[in-house]
Amino acid sequence: MKNSKFSKKRESFQDEFDRYVEGQLDQAEIDELESRLSEDEEAKRWFAEYLHLHAVLQADGEELLAEGEGKLIEFPVSQRWLTGLRYAATVAFLLGCVWLLRGSIVTGEQREVSGGTPVVAEVKKNAVKAPVVEVLKDITVATLADTRECKWAGSSLPTSNGARLGPGRLHLLEGLATVVFDGGAQVTMEAPALIEVVSAEKCRLISGGLVGFVKKGAEGFQVETNDAMVTDYGTRFGVTVGKSGRSEVVVLEGAVGVEHSQVKGEKRLEMGDAVRYDAKSFLSGKAPGAIGAEPDRNAGLGNKEKGRGWKAITTALGQGKDTYVRQGNGGGPFGRSPLVMAKRSPDRKTNQRKTYLGFDLRSFNGVEIREAELALAIRSSGLGYASVVPDSTFTVYGLRDEALDQWDETSMTWENAPANVLDHGSRLDESKVVKLGSFEIKQGVSSGFREVEGELFTDFLNNDSNGIATLIIVRETEQSSGNGLVHAFASREHPTAMAPTLRVRVVE
Repeated sequence: MKNSKFSKKRESFQDEFDRYVEGQLDQAEIDELESRLSEDEEAKRWFAEYLHLHAVLQADGEELLAEGEGKLIEFPVSQRWLTGLRYAATVAFLLGCVWLLRGSIVTGEQREVSGGTPVVAEVKKNAVKAPVVEVLKDITVATLADTRECKWAGSSLPTSNGARLGPGRLHLLEGLATVVFDGGAQVTMEAPALIEVVSAEKCRLISGGLVGFVKKGAEGFQVETNDAMVTDYGTRFGVTVGKSGRSEVVVLEGAVGVEHSQVKGEKRLEMGDAVRYDAKSFLSGKAPGAIGAEPDRNAGLGNKEKGRGWKAITTALGQGKDTYVRQGNGGGPFGRSPLVMAKRSPDRKTNQRKTYLGFDLRSFNGVEIREAELALAIRSSGLGYASVVPDSTFTVYGLRDEALDQWDETSMTWENAPANVLDHGSRLDESKVVKLGSFEIKQGVSSGFREVEGELFTDFLNNDSNGIATLIIVRETEQSSGNGLVHAFASREHPTAMAPTLRVRVVE
């Protein structure tokens, strides 16, 4: 009889739980649900577990879809019902596992939070790992406060600006998204990124990057990764998790503590410090070669038809070429890189970069060009944090001194790059170049394309006399602090994206 009552009570909440995660409840219904849960600790626990399980299933589903991408199988109509049945059985199995495991999990010590709500403090060492969820003191623990140029992928939480968030996952494909936690911390996700909201004082970074800011009085906020726990002591910091699962922490202001299960004790980092874990020891950012100045998260543009009379050439055609140069030349030359990059970084001059493109114009054989445009495919460099770089302006220059057009992408460096001003991230020798146009990339944008066109561009190409056109791209916008984003575009060596492309319409 007791089990029957228990089942009916749970069923009475189930439909509302389903409608909540599907975004079908209006505000009045949400308020009513919150009121019911605030008076029922058992139902509150069900809801927390439901949200966590939903996030886990959602993430597992995305992984299965990713693994099967490019291998889509169309089942005969007579067999499709089997696919649905198998999926339903899988979900039922996972649900059963969660409930079975609840009885055998070592819950460890319990602590009290404001209001007297018991929460799981920690799982004892060597205990069975299971999807255990903290029973939160509130149903929602954070707010999605700001979204910029965002594209999402199957998040288990709402992704509209201003949405209240409970425990669950946010998967950001493009852009920047800021989550303000009720405990006082502010976390900005930088695409691509996947985080799990755990509580008002904690989140888990599964992949990608974030920048955290914790105001005075909110110290103690934690960011968990696969191999580390970051505890804030009132600061501004960045955390990244690369494809290998290894995490890296950079302190932008203040101090944080970093600990790892295989390294005894907590390592305290001050402003300007960086750390990562290599399965043996912490690597300090101050050790030569240990960590790059810009954290690395990564370790398609199609051929747009322009219509009759338009022709396209890329840096991969004929004598075409492309590369970038970096002040200090760390890691260069970069002529074989799949990306060309641009960055202006006065506070870290060895990280400044400029892009050089060379186009073979001989196929036009002196035919007059009526219109022209340059198309660039934006790609994520995985280097640095977008949160410290505002909307950025880029300028495209043409190299007027044709004696310098014979540069070699395999040997060019910052010191010998044509028209380069050596002590400046965006300046060029004005006697050797002409400004052709500019474009902007909004903060957080890491894909798409940009085009530059106009009479100046067309005139520059028509005035060419040696069959080679050199274009130089610089970023005019400075980063607001260290470890800023490096902007990047696909080069002719990129395996999938279109190389820098020059499209022209000639006089017929």
